Amino acid sequence: MNVLYIKVKNIKNEKSKNDIEKNKSGKTDKLFKIKEFFKWVFCIIDIEEIFNGYIAKIPIKRDNSSKIVNNIRNSIITNKIRKIINEKSIDGIVLSDEIKKNTEFMDKLILNKKSNNSNNKSNISKVNYKKNLDCIMDEHNIAKHFIKQRNVFFINGKGLFKYIIYEILVYIINIQNRKAELEDVFIVANNIDEIILDNIIFLSTKFKNINIVSKNIEKYRYIEDIVYNNTGNNVILLNNKRKSLKRAKFIVNVDNSINELNEYLIYRKAIIINLNDEINNKHKNEISIIQDTKEHVNQDTTKKRKIVTLTGFEGIFVNSYEIDVNNRIKEFFKKYGLIYETSITILYESFLNKKESFSNMRSKIEDAGLIIKKLYGNNGIIDENEYKRVNLSDNEVKKRYWQIY
Repeated sequence: MNVLYIKVKNIKNEKSKNDIEKNKSGKTDKLFKIKEFFKWVFCIIDIEEIFNGYIAKIPIKRDNSSKIVNNIRNSIITNKIRKIINEKSIDGIVLSDEIKKNTEFMDKLILNKKSNNSNNKSNISKVNYKKNLDCIMDEHNIAKHFIKQRNVFFINGKGLFKYIIYEILVYIINIQNRKAELEDVFIVANNIDEIILDNIIFLSTKFKNINIVSKNIEKYRYIEDIVYNNTGNNVILLNNKRKSLKRAKFIVNVDNSINELNEYLIYRKAIIINLNDEINNKHKNEISIIQDTKEHVNQDTTKKRKIVTLTGFEGIFVNSYEIDVNNRIKEFFKKYGLIYETSITILYESFLNKKESFSNMRSKIEDAGLIIKKLYGNNGIIDENEYKRVNLSDNEVKKRYWQIY
């Protein structure tokens, strides 16, 4: 994957070692500032080639210039970025947090110029960034728009979700002081693609039982043979809406909508790892909708996705995550000045080529020492006490209540 990292040019940090050494006279410093001033005036973008793509340092800043001047500058810069995307055959884009907050620039970058060609017109309505500066412009729709228009998408960290299901489950199970090899995992899916199938094979070696819950259960009978031939383990196929998830504590929702999930009798304290970006959010009387937000921890950032919850559900929806990796990977991004530009989650996803096989991806994830730092649910960061709460039986909850009160 060829990635373009777009960041704001920071003059203070752009000086070379020679510039700094010669800075005593002040001449080099003045020349440097003059050169950077002309780059700003003429909207010159510095391009640096790195391991899997390019870093584009763009000369934008929040200043007192007129709106007309800023609009002209932003148009020039974004047109140049589109040209870079085409010339360098860019597949994905990583935006620094500072750029995401620049609403005027983001408007220009995302929305096409007016064109008489109706095929080039965006179907996506303009997002009101000012109401939510931390929202990265409805990432799912914008990513689809870029794929359609330029075969390019914004990297936002969500692309790792299907590859780190195991780490997410282990993170939760460890907090609950349980053992993975004694737990059942239920995978709810209408359609099982190659990555989910590889997950089923992999997870069957880590947990007691893997249960596949689907309306199309007969369609997936072949999975029993595949898993057994690869691992010697069995998977259980289920399609009873009243019984299949009645006692399920750990559920992976692949592609079911909220309405489809509501057709099942689900254990009310289940933990649902939700992979579905397009969960139905039309029935507002039955669901709670969460706005995208950003959490800053050690200058890393992450976002929660828009998500809904089941009626009467007392368990946990896992909607997003924040990861950490070993120092070797971090040093790599520090070398190029990217480590503080956006979250480790986004940077690490940009590091991987998801066209590789599942086993190769898993090898790289394990080699990076990837761990889950925290998970995000419908109300933000999921507190560790929440995992413990849903792990308690009703009798234990009552007992604890009387001990407190």
